[in-house]
Amino acid sequence: LAKRSFAYGLWSPEREPEFWGGVYLYPSVLPEVEVELYFWKVAEAPLDERLPVLQALHGIDDAAVLDAVRSYLAPGVSGALAVAALQHLRQQEKARSATTTAAARSLVTSSDVDVRAAALVWLAGGEGAEPFAKELAALLTDAWPRFWLVERLFERDHRYPAVLHEVFGKALAAPRSPYDVDTLTVLLKAQAPERLAPVLRQLLAHEQDRIRTAAMQALAALPGGLQPKELLQLLQTGNAEQQLAAAQVLRRMDDPAGLSAVLTLARTAGPHQAEAVRVLAGFRCRDAVEPLLAALDAPAVPVRQAAWNGLQPLLRDLFPYRRFAFETAGYDPNAADRTTGLQTLRAWWDAVR
Repeated sequence: LAKRSFAYGLWSPEREPEFWGGVYLYPSVLPEVEVELYFWKVAEAPLDERLPVLQALHGIDDAAVLDAVRSYLAPGVSGALAVAALQHLRQQEKARSATTTAAARSLVTSSDVDVRAAALVWLAGGEGAEPFAKELAALLTDAWPRFWLVERLFERDHRYPAVLHEVFGKALAAPRSPYDVDTLTVLLKAQAPERLAPVLRQLLAHEQDRIRTAAMQALAALPGGLQPKELLQLLQTGNAEQQLAAAQVLRRMDDPAGLSAVLTLARTAGPHQAEAVRVLAGFRCRDAVEPLLAALDAPAVPVRQAAWNGLQPLLRDLFPYRRFAFETAGYDPNAADRTTGLQTLRAWWDAVR
């Protein structure tokens, strides 16, 4: 009781930080205090405070708290809050509850189109989904701000009605960022994999370089997604990310055509050097050893770590009958003085090459 009184005593409008501090301190001491405090806050929170309250509720699946969250799904709710509430309920409920489904159904006639879209995403993932999916497709097609608002409500492992597959494909064709490419690639691959490669190919001509790169990397990960001729063309783009990704895919096809570009990037200080060093080590050839040894003394720690992590398996693969005691070589990529270790490693290489 003393602990409970103290926890409640932490709350006052002027002491919001202390209140949340109390919430996060108490679960390991008195778990029910967390639930009671949160239930009081969730149920009483004004409309303009409900989004941050939901953000603080992650991991709490107490029935009273979930009931309070469902109470947000009522007339007057905003699209953003409806999405946040439904997302929280989807994460915390063991299965789709009839109570939440009923709350979503109550919103499909909302005058706020974003709210209707959020409710329809929930309903399109349950029983009798087809009519809800058709209405949802009409609300989302070519209305991409609305699509991206509700996108996080789509479940990656759920099979949605086919009418939504075209929506997913069109959304992938209109990404805002590389993250959108990655997210929609996962979703479309699970829903309609036959639609994925054609859309990704369209994005190879996108005006944003980072989106072109994301599309190329997603295509390269698909069986038969990129042909050798296309990969060879990507090696000539002058874009480091695309060159490294193309070289890596070609190497997996036993084609070393990208080695020259990777060697150049691995020797060039800059934002892509660490990744170039990592990719270079995968070629498992003698030409990679000297650049990796040089990278062990690069100014940037990530470059040195990539070189150290790549050099060890490379030397073991090249010389399977030699025993390299890397653990006693005296090299540490994080050390300020790496001279002794570098001398040891270079002596090994001079002795075997």
